[in-house]
Amino acid sequence: MEINVKDNSVQEERKEILLESNHAEVKPEVISHILHDMAQVLEKSYGPTGASTLMITGDKENAMGTMTKDGFTLLSKTKYFHPLPVALKKLLLNSMLGVLKTASDGTTTTTLLIDKLYASMHNNFKAMKIPAQVFQNIAKGVVKDIIEEIDNIAMYGEANIEDLFGIIETTTNNDEELADTLKEAVNEVTDGGRYLNDISLTFKQDGTVQGSKYEIKEGYTIPASPIGFPRAVLRRKVIPIIVNSNIGTGETIRALMTLYTALGRSYAETIKQGVNINQLPPVLLITYNLQYKEVLEREMVLFANQLKEEFDLNTVPVYILEFNYDGSLMSLNEHRDFEYLIGQTQAYELDKKVKDIFPDDTNLPEEKKEESVVKYVFDRFISGKMQTVDAIISKSSTTLYNFNEERKEELKKSLEEEIEDNSSDKEKVELLQRRLRRVSGKYAEITIGGENSWDIGRKVDAIEDSLGAIRAAISSGVCGGMSTLIMKVYNRVAHKYRGRTHQFVILNDIYNAYHSLFDILLTNAGVPPRTFETHQSGIIQPVGFIDTHYSVYFDIDELLKEFDSRKSIRFSFDIHSILNAITKGKEVKSADHIAFHVLNSIDGEKRILEASVQAVLSLISMNQITMPDQYDVAAYTTNTL
Repeated sequence: MEINVKDNSVQEERKEILLESNHAEVKPEVISHILHDMAQVLEKSYGPTGASTLMITGDKENAMGTMTKDGFTLLSKTKYFHPLPVALKKLLLNSMLGVLKTASDGTTTTTLLIDKLYASMHNNFKAMKIPAQVFQNIAKGVVKDIIEEIDNIAMYGEANIEDLFGIIETTTNNDEELADTLKEAVNEVTDGGRYLNDISLTFKQDGTVQGSKYEIKEGYTIPASPIGFPRAVLRRKVIPIIVNSNIGTGETIRALMTLYTALGRSYAETIKQGVNINQLPPVLLITYNLQYKEVLEREMVLFANQLKEEFDLNTVPVYILEFNYDGSLMSLNEHRDFEYLIGQTQAYELDKKVKDIFPDDTNLPEEKKEESVVKYVFDRFISGKMQTVDAIISKSSTTLYNFNEERKEELKKSLEEEIEDNSSDKEKVELLQRRLRRVSGKYAEITIGGENSWDIGRKVDAIEDSLGAIRAAISSGVCGGMSTLIMKVYNRVAHKYRGRTHQFVILNDIYNAYHSLFDILLTNAGVPPRTFETHQSGIIQPVGFIDTHYSVYFDIDELLKEFDSRKSIRFSFDIHSILNAITKGKEVKSADHIAFHVLNSIDGEKRILEASVQAVLSLISMNQITMPDQYDVAAYTTNTL
């Protein structure tokens, strides 16, 4: 017998519960829109024909204007009011800083590439349906393969003085007078290009003169800028402190950061007591070889956050500088010459005790000998026993001058005698002569004048870019500008990816992003954008210079066959020549406008690629965002940022 049992229990009606939080899912279309907005801020200033932007700061009563084309400056001064674009702006600025450290230029290119790459790479990531980490590894592998192919041809790009002149023409934005001054200064300070590795250039502004000029002076130049140094040129007495020759272990990094933070806090306390920061001599902690820079930079950022929280200071004038490390004995000897010049005959090995570095010093009490070197150096700093030296610091070099003349002459005499004693050893004499040239130190100081402060500011931006690009080119070699280097290795890399769909798709994302850069260059120059017309046959065809030009411009392989390896790495296209042909109504073919003076540095191109792709991969790996409060979330979900 079947018994039916009726359930009379109360059935609770299921209700949807709305729980507010500060979490939200990533909306790729919103991220893409924000990136595109930031790219548009910089797009108009891109390339040699790009326009300057008038940046107005201050309140209505005290508004001030600055003209600039510099991508970092433009984006850093652009304000957003929702936390998401503010955070994304910081990501882009950090990517720019990585490029600036290498090439001192390329910030606008980096931003434009991030915008183009995110849209295409995110779509392909979703289509591949693979984990984000796997996609990242594939993309990083593609970048690695591109750079490997670049390195295979880099040997042909060793810079000569004509290359430097080409870089000057590219970076001075058609200012012939400024370009000529810079060329003359480079020619004289390098003895007609004989000593490019000894090149030393700096500049100053002077509103009392109209044009630009240069003067050759004496000084010792380290071709590097301190970590985290502001972009403005600094002219002041500094306190140089030479520390461990090699910062490459946990102990040496901790010791260096202990001294760095102690000096920084000391200056912060001084500023808190009312002393103007500009009255304090900057401290340069100089090491010969700085390993694990990422670790050091992270620690410096943490300390900067502490300064902001405790003292409401964004920075203090304490910097870490690596002395042009190249791993050679030559470079180490130059470092020792520098020690002698500044009067510090013993590097302070911060991870040791005083007795370890001054074992024979009978003037030190026993208790002092047991102290750490960090404390010894800090006590000397506090007591005012550290000597100062005049310095000019820019984003590409550090020049010190006005050394003790007696010490300088002693060192010069010693090197001259050593050259005479080794006259039969040609190689050794050459190295000794290089050291003597560095000790005797010449640098070219360029004075920049102009019609007004805006004109001077424009020239300052241009010359900063030039000096940084020159230094990067000498270090890594040169390649054709206008993003042609990636195109020159495209087929080499693509050949490796036969049957490897994921790699090939990502490679083409990168190719197409660079492809779009030339579109922007031409648009900024006033070239009409492509349009589409329907013919009587019903076929829709593209019309306009840009579209028809692409197929010729990027047929790089055909052009590569025409030149030897040295010329192949250097060739690019002269946009001014192209525009002149358009103006005259001539048919334009890229092959008719090949140029060998439109140049970039190889390391700069590599770093732009790495920074752009890494920023995009960071964004793709996100799947959730947290925001300060529910109102920010509401604005984000309703697309009202």
